[in-house]
Amino acid sequence: MRFVGFVFLLFFYLYVPEIIFMPVSLRLIFGALGLMLYFVRLINKYKNVSDDVSLNKDLLLFWSGTLSFLLLATFVVFINESGDAKVISEIVVRFCMLFGGAYFLTWYIKQFYRELDYQVILKAYVTVLALQCIIGVLTFTNPVIKDLFESIQKPNEANIRNKVGVMRMSGFGLTFFGAGLDCGIALMVIAHLVRQNAYKSMQLTYWAFLFLFIMSVGTFMARTTLIGGLLAFGYLMLPASNSGKNFKFASITLVTIILIASYTIPIMLNSEKYGMVIRFAFEAFFNYTEYGSLETESSNDLQTMYRFPEEFKTYLIGDGWLNHPEIEGYYYMQTDVGYLRLIYFGGIGYCLLWFIFHYLMLNRIAANLNVKEVKWFVLTLFAFLVIVNVKGLADFFPLIFLLLIFSSEFKALQTDKLNETN
Repeated sequence: MRFVGFVFLLFFYLYVPEIIFMPVSLRLIFGALGLMLYFVRLINKYKNVSDDVSLNKDLLLFWSGTLSFLLLATFVVFINESGDAKVISEIVVRFCMLFGGAYFLTWYIKQFYRELDYQVILKAYVTVLALQCIIGVLTFTNPVIKDLFESIQKPNEANIRNKVGVMRMSGFGLTFFGAGLDCGIALMVIAHLVRQNAYKSMQLTYWAFLFLFIMSVGTFMARTTLIGGLLAFGYLMLPASNSGKNFKFASITLVTIILIASYTIPIMLNSEKYGMVIRFAFEAFFNYTEYGSLETESSNDLQTMYRFPEEFKTYLIGDGWLNHPEIEGYYYMQTDVGYLRLIYFGGIGYCLLWFIFHYLMLNRIAANLNVKEVKWFVLTLFAFLVIVNVKGLADFFPLIFLLLIFSSEFKALQTDKLNETN
């Protein structure tokens, strides 16, 4: 039950569907509770000047990074005299709520688990994405279930689901590009768990099935999932102390993919509805076999979005716009490319800060957990971040903030244990 409870909390920490009978999101509630716990703990720690006043380097990194984003964004908006001040409030609210939520989830783990194990978070993350994929399949195949999910969401959230159309699947508060990101991360998490643990054949088969399920449904949600799948396989094939186990997992997965695909895809293509989602997921393959070109509608659209700044000033301090100033729902300069959106808003410096902040937090996580496999895992995550921003603006803040705070608590506990034995 404790794991089920954590999965529930993690689900609504990661996703914020607008539910009609709730005035605010559960993430906001978790964030407020976590911030309250955090500040109470700070007050208790520093109320006496004789107490240890050393600073937590991990949390200092978070707050200094958040402050850097806030100051740079404020400067950019002010110097450009733009009206996109909403970015500033989003930085403050989103970062603080994610921090508070991550702190609350870490507190939950400390209350209900005797040993702090980061794999609890990773296994829960995979479980959440598996649930999202199940919801995606059910709402796509069953109109009654689809109507049920739409009935509990506010109209604007239901409209987002309807925009997905019949050609792709969607989860509960998870659609489009974000679905590809999260499913891709889940695939890399599975690869990490396989490399890290001495799983037996039946356990490997279970993880292989889960890998295949998330990759398949994730691709039906967003084709970005396939990039995560390729990186997961690449990471899985890196040299390891037990490479035979990794090869066995990869073999089981690939054989299963071939067997299931060869049987189900021809059947699904005969259906108008299911054939459409198959053609969406593997559009490049179908275009190549039918027209001799790997082009897709998405790749062609992406080429048109590479509109580079014409003024040198934009590269230095941006234009101060992340969203289109005149057309609601559109991005500035009508480009969805992550790197360009960051540069157009705050220049190259703001863009670099985006990735440096991710890298520094991932580096701290690896150092705190002090597990060799974690180092390869976080490097694979960072590589995924660098690649997917070619397509859209992506961040991994929810998962990284959670792992940062958890790893900080883990390291503090290990240090206390070491001091007690000395």
